[in-house]
Amino acid sequence: MLIAKNLPGFLWAEAVKTAAYVLNRTIAKQLDGMTAYKKWFKHKPMIKHMRVFGSDAYKNVPKEKRKKMDPKSEKMILVGYEGESTNY
Repeated sequence: MLIAKNLPGFLWAEAVKTAAYVLNRTIAKQLDGMTAYKKWFKHKPMIKHMRVFGSDAYKNVPKEKRKKMDPKSEKMILVGYEGESTNY
C-alpha cells in the first residue's frame, strides 16, 4: 500500500492497521461468507465511509483559526481510520 501510493516508510504502522481494518470488513471463506466484523459484533459493518489508502483528504480549518480570505480546508493524505467511527 505504501509503495503503490509512493508514501514514506514511517507510515508502515498506519498501513498495517488500515489493512486489518479492511480485511475485518471483507467476506471470509472460513466464516461461511460472513465478515469477521459481523461474526464478532453480530451486525453488518458500515463501509460507505471507506476510501482508498493514500488518497487526498481535506481537513476543516475552524473559523476561529482562519482569517476572512484564508482557505476553509487543508489538504492531507488519508492513511487510516479512527477506531469504530467514520473519521479518517
